[in-house]
Amino acid sequence: MTTKKGGEVRERQRRHLDRLETLVDSIYALVIVFIVAGFPSAREFEGEYSSAWDFLSQHSEELIAPTLGLVLIIMYWAQSNIQLGSLAHTDTTHASLVIVQVFFLLLYVYSVDFVLDFPEDTRVLAAQSVIFFLMGVVAFAAWRWAVRGRRLVSDEIPDEEINIITRQILPEPLTAFITIWVSFLGSTAWELAWLAYLPIAYLTKRARRPAA
Repeated sequence: MTTKKGGEVRERQRRHLDRLETLVDSIYALVIVFIVAGFPSAREFEGEYSSAWDFLSQHSEELIAPTLGLVLIIMYWAQSNIQLGSLAHTDTTHASLVIVQVFFLLLYVYSVDFVLDFPEDTRVLAAQSVIFFLMGVVAFAAWRWAVRGRRLVSDEIPDEEINIITRQILPEPLTAFITIWVSFLGSTAWELAWLAYLPIAYLTKRARRPAA
């Protein structure tokens, strides 16, 4: 009887995971559409520019920050798919953490207009970095909760792959943490600081390799 009840609970948690994945994918997709739709359109300024490069160069400040956000959101979405796809089911704590991450995603959407209207306001840039940092921290917490004692992870996922995924989560929040402080130096410094992702990702990747 106990075994049957436990199986019913697991099946219910598996269905909850399916719904959670659908919810997360839908929100990420809508956010991406929203950001792309908010890019300045050349049609609004028809006849004012001699070439596409002329248009892009004059609107670079309006395009760089949203483009960075778009890239980061796609990366977080890919991570989310990997993490949720590695689980057999979810529980209340894990689902709540995923929803909190979605909340920060929506908070980022709210901040986009502020970046477009006040591109030189360092407080807005710092706020966006904080949002991305918290998204990464919550994603890490959700994953650690899921894999602790393999409570939610699929039996098909080996421990080595769990460690790899854990380290893959780190570069985004670590980079975002750096950009929080760099943001007060101005928008250009803030934008360039995101390039720190490349060496951070490289170092975490090397750390996954066993010693020769």
